[in-house]
Amino acid sequence: MKKNLSSLEINYLLREMDTLIGSKVDKIYNIRNEIILVLHVPNTGKTIMRIVPGKFLFNGNTRESSEEPSSFCMLLRKHLDNARLRTISQMLPERIVEFVFEKDNVKKLYAEFFSQGNIILCNENGEIITAQVLKSWKERSIHRGNKYDYPKSMHSIFTLTPEELGNILKNTEKRAVVTFLAIELGIGGTYSEEACSEAGINKDSLPAGIKKNEIEKLAKVTGTFLTRKTDAIIVYEKNEAIDAVPFPLSIYSHLESRHFSTFNEAIEFYFLNYYREHIAEKSPHIKEIERIKAQIKSQEEKIGEIIMKEEEERKKAEIIYSKYSLLSNILTEIRKVSEKYSWHDIKEKLKGHKIIKEVVPEEKSIVVEFDG
Repeated sequence: MKKNLSSLEINYLLREMDTLIGSKVDKIYNIRNEIILVLHVPNTGKTIMRIVPGKFLFNGNTRESSEEPSSFCMLLRKHLDNARLRTISQMLPERIVEFVFEKDNVKKLYAEFFSQGNIILCNENGEIITAQVLKSWKERSIHRGNKYDYPKSMHSIFTLTPEELGNILKNTEKRAVVTFLAIELGIGGTYSEEACSEAGINKDSLPAGIKKNEIEKLAKVTGTFLTRKTDAIIVYEKNEAIDAVPFPLSIYSHLESRHFSTFNEAIEFYFLNYYREHIAEKSPHIKEIERIKAQIKSQEEKIGEIIMKEEEERKKAEIIYSKYSLLSNILTEIRKVSEKYSWHDIKEKLKGHKIIKEVVPEEKSIVVEFDG
């Protein structure tokens, strides 16, 4: 099952988002760690941009109930409400998207789709205002006031020539060519397998052993990945959606597929109908949320029982208060009588009493009953 986007897929998604340039931020809300931007596009209407850090990005039409806004969401509202979206671009070849907004001044929003992901808000100079995750790593630090920086790949499929590819392959040892393409070029396992398949290369071959003509074929194939016409599909295996890709792949030719008019539409459908359901079943985080919800429900039921009991006790207290004078007189008389008679005698004498319904000699107590 597809769990995140490759650099290549992000590129295809962004090509379809040119129509969003000039749109205004109408609303910002969050669902768990997802940030949703409701954008008003001139002459078109509202559209919804969903950013799922480390996982997915897409533009669509599905609106869901928002949750209590996080502190990060509130800060985004403060800085980006009613701002105009000026540009959307990929920090090639990385899985990072830069959104440039303008209102009173320019703000830059960076969405990272590698590792655990992050969303970082910066000023015009790239200095961090806030981030969904403020943290320091060995190679960089995401904290307020710091200049936004990110890990940079050594090689890029977007600029790689056959000569450069050949030199890199010759200096690569031990890793299979499919692994090299997936990690070193950052195109992901799916497109690495497709590249090997289309180039007629054994995906498990060692890079150093690949011939010159095979390298040229490989470079040509990976180059076409950047220029193919979008024909988005979701691929199914045993009625289970396993992938969403911007164009048909030969490695999926034996599987069933469903076509979509845009890649954004395919990713939206896949995410909302398959990925999220899968995560809900598997994620310990979701299971913990469900456990807490069940605990809260149980506590609410107990609170309801306490409130009902409190109401009953309150009514009893009101009756006692209203009959206080009568009750006081009864207790005074019982004390006087108990000085002369035993409690067993008192019990016999009070049989059939209108108010005193029971005498308990063992406890030296009485049970009274009032109307109302």
